[in-house]
Amino acid sequence: MKAPGWFRNVVLGLGSAIPFVLGTSVLAADSVTLSYGLLELSVSVSSLEDYAYENQIDDELAFYLDFLNDDERDDFREILTTPLDVSSVTLSQMLYAPLGELWLERLGDVIQTQARQNGARGLRGALILAAADEEGLTLLNVMRRFPTPTLRINSVKILDVVDTVVDLLEETEAAIATLQTQVQTELAAAEPIDFSQLPNLTQPGTLFWQTQELELYDSDRDRPLPVDLYLPKSSGPNPLVVISHGFGGSRTNFVDIAQHLASHGIAVAAIEHPGSNLQQLKNLVAGNASASMAANEFVDRPQDVSYLLDYLETHNQGQLASRLDLDKIGVMGHSFGGYTALALTGAQLNIEQLETRCANELTNSVNVSIPLQCLALQSQFEQPLQDERIKAAFVFNPFTSLVFGETGLSQVRTPVFMISGSADPIAPALTEQIQPFAWLTPAETYLGLIQGGSHNYTAFADLANELSGPDPTLARQYLKALGLAFMQTHVGQQSDYGQFLQAGYAQHLSQASLPLSVMQNLTPQGQAEP
Repeated sequence: MKAPGWFRNVVLGLGSAIPFVLGTSVLAADSVTLSYGLLELSVSVSSLEDYAYENQIDDELAFYLDFLNDDERDDFREILTTPLDVSSVTLSQMLYAPLGELWLERLGDVIQTQARQNGARGLRGALILAAADEEGLTLLNVMRRFPTPTLRINSVKILDVVDTVVDLLEETEAAIATLQTQVQTELAAAEPIDFSQLPNLTQPGTLFWQTQELELYDSDRDRPLPVDLYLPKSSGPNPLVVISHGFGGSRTNFVDIAQHLASHGIAVAAIEHPGSNLQQLKNLVAGNASASMAANEFVDRPQDVSYLLDYLETHNQGQLASRLDLDKIGVMGHSFGGYTALALTGAQLNIEQLETRCANELTNSVNVSIPLQCLALQSQFEQPLQDERIKAAFVFNPFTSLVFGETGLSQVRTPVFMISGSADPIAPALTEQIQPFAWLTPAETYLGLIQGGSHNYTAFADLANELSGPDPTLARQYLKALGLAFMQTHVGQQSDYGQFLQAGYAQHLSQASLPLSVMQNLTPQGQAEP
């Protein structure tokens, strides 16, 4: 079994050798104690410092290093001394924000104080003090700042995490294999189509478009809403697609997709959500704002879109000169925007599930999206968030498992196309898209799987390669073609585009560097276990 890169790194970091586990976690002030039931193994910080700076290995450390090969030893030394480029102010804001506190609590359950208590508070102080030091935020510096002489690593819980990762890997691979069997079944049952003789949906359309900036303001919620409109220059009113960005994103994230749709006769409104947009991250890096997401964002985001549609209905006859067909509206969303889109199509916030499961999920899950989903409990819940003007949703890498669950997603009544990346480290494919896809009940549902696809679809240099994936340009081409076909079929009501939603078209688009497959209406045999 060959695991995706980010999963292999997790397993290596947590399970391949004791010292690497210690190095990729956070080390203690004077010594580190690795506990496994009644067994305890300790190594002093001074031994680690001698090894990191002088490459000297004493008898105490030699036992642990025997578990590593030469390359892993080099990695271990580098991990101990390489500083992270983050200011103490920025780090403090991150760690005191709700999401940071959730992660510290989770980490502190594994990395404990000398008295075997949760180490979250000590870790926070050590991290902030180390970041303020001249040497910077290195792991050795964090050790010196930890408030107790000994830091205990609960290896039983670490092994639980490793087991969880391995189980998730195996279940994901099994689910993907099952999905591929269903794809082959769909291919065999379909009439063969020579897609090379049909229009190339990855290419721009023939229409020109113009952009229009709107600066909306919802006074009832004291909420500014910037919107970029992309309006095709066509003779009649055009269908409309609203694009909702992910957490830390902006309305410009998917300009190329907006322009692509507009060139094919679909108007686009790219909206910016002020409580969870890029500006908050910029403020955080500048050290002048809280890292926390706005408390009511899980409710405000869908309401942002409804407010926009209200505005467009009011102004379509005048300012927009009837250029929009507001009986034909769809929504696209990435990540948190995927949540937003699904809420608008009828998915219900699962408050009971969030309240009962969040505490346990935070401590034993390797799903990075879980703490973000649990922040939904801060919102002032107003249900339903559905907007019946929305006729279809195209979502990529949404998180769904806790915030909606089966009960919430089964309320969706509109067509949905859900895109998943098999190597998504933020919203894992199995738990956040593949299994939840089986909970959708409309007849027109589609699951697109990008094997090797990650969470983001950008080539920006400031994003980690693991988040952008191996070929973000190709991934965007998939999104353009499939998004266009889906919206033209289920919003524009152009039935000819339905042939591009078949497994055969995905096979036609697919390239070896990033294989793509599409299937419809996941059968019971294709459903993966959660």
